[in-house]
Amino acid sequence: MATQQLQTVAPFQDSSDEVEEIEGMECVCDNCNSYKADGGAEQAFDTTKHPITFPKMSFETQKEGEPSISFAGLAKCFGTDPNLMQDPNEPGRINLTEVDFSSIIKIFTYLSPEKDGDSMEQLLPELIKICDLLLLVKLDRYIGDNQIRQDFIRKACMLFVMSWHAKLNGLTGTEWCCWQTRRFLSYILTFPTLAAEAKLVLLNDELWPDIGPIQIFERLCNDCLYCAETLTLFCNLTRINGMAEELESKSKFVNIVKDQFYGYCRKLDSNIDGLGGLLMHLLVNLSRIKGLSEFMITANHNYFMHPVLLNVLNAAETSNTTAKAVWPFLKNLALTDAGRNALLEQLGVFLGPILYPIAGPEVIDEDESKKMPPEVQYLPEDKTRVEDKKVRDCILHILFALCRYRVGREKLREFNVYQVLKHYHLWEEDKELEEKLESLVNILIREEETEIPFDDLMDGLNIDK
Repeated sequence: MATQQLQTVAPFQDSSDEVEEIEGMECVCDNCNSYKADGGAEQAFDTTKHPITFPKMSFETQKEGEPSISFAGLAKCFGTDPNLMQDPNEPGRINLTEVDFSSIIKIFTYLSPEKDGDSMEQLLPELIKICDLLLLVKLDRYIGDNQIRQDFIRKACMLFVMSWHAKLNGLTGTEWCCWQTRRFLSYILTFPTLAAEAKLVLLNDELWPDIGPIQIFERLCNDCLYCAETLTLFCNLTRINGMAEELESKSKFVNIVKDQFYGYCRKLDSNIDGLGGLLMHLLVNLSRIKGLSEFMITANHNYFMHPVLLNVLNAAETSNTTAKAVWPFLKNLALTDAGRNALLEQLGVFLGPILYPIAGPEVIDEDESKKMPPEVQYLPEDKTRVEDKKVRDCILHILFALCRYRVGREKLREFNVYQVLKHYHLWEEDKELEEKLESLVNILIREEETEIPFDDLMDGLNIDK
């Protein structure tokens, strides 16, 4: 059996693309409610009572001899008349064809308070306005130069940190900046090349002499996790290769997750289609951390496994967001010894929901059918199989993982899983999945001892994953 890789979920796009389509994701944290209480309007910093201190770092990264870029240059990107940005067919909407985004990205990257004579607290809101504009475009299309990409990412991460520095220093009117920079960083992380660069910047302790991104992530996890924007940021952050493991080693992030896990379970169980769906995506990525998936299984007397995870699994058919996450999570779970054992111990309640998406309306002999899980017996004529190839692939991976040891293979035979797979095989048209399915069936139809002389298939049976 070939080694199987733990899976992450695809990144969330900008909130306007995917996240806002999910209902019930209103933030319940004080941080965001204080912003929303003012209608989400932009606010000015009040620096009269609270002096502001920022990290000892500079945005001054222009090479010697480059022309100074200022807000006056920004106006040129929109033409001589800012109204050119207005879409004539939809007043108030930006006409993207009139915007030179390559120039805007360069201005955003190299703009500094020293050049414009502005203080940092004056410049920060203006830079965030540019962030809001850049949420409208595919950033990687306009950032081809390696140096600009590195400087752009560094600037975006600095803005994220600086907005939170302002908030922690007690400045009023900072909620808008924190909310926007959180969205912007999350959006950047949806692009693989930008995400890889962002990881290097976020984890570089030398750039952050005081409070840095790691400390801010800890604070968000503690105070603001039940928030669509925060969850989206963490989903995209933890899917970067190695980032979840770095957060575990460099911060208290994982310990905070453990401390609040019971609350996560309750939110997941009570709001499966909203914040619960996003939480499920985050747990998929965190399940790659060694030991954390085992903690999830046993925490709160198995409360997560039953009923929470079972309820999420049963809701996956009608919830697109949940379905995208619950299957990769089950796959990751089944690939661990503790997860596989937990599923086998409760196979009577989990196997039916796992098989249901690939089961069809075919009539099966009653003697054969009564051995199968109730969820896949006597299905109606209009029952269809799941169209999403990724879901079907995850289901096959889960079944393969359950087959690794003899006890799992025998349990699958007891539940007559072969009957479901036999009819599913006649339906499956994808060649890659068809080959995996045939390998799986080849295991289940063999006799133990004589045809499978190993307890652990990894010890010698040569089959594809």
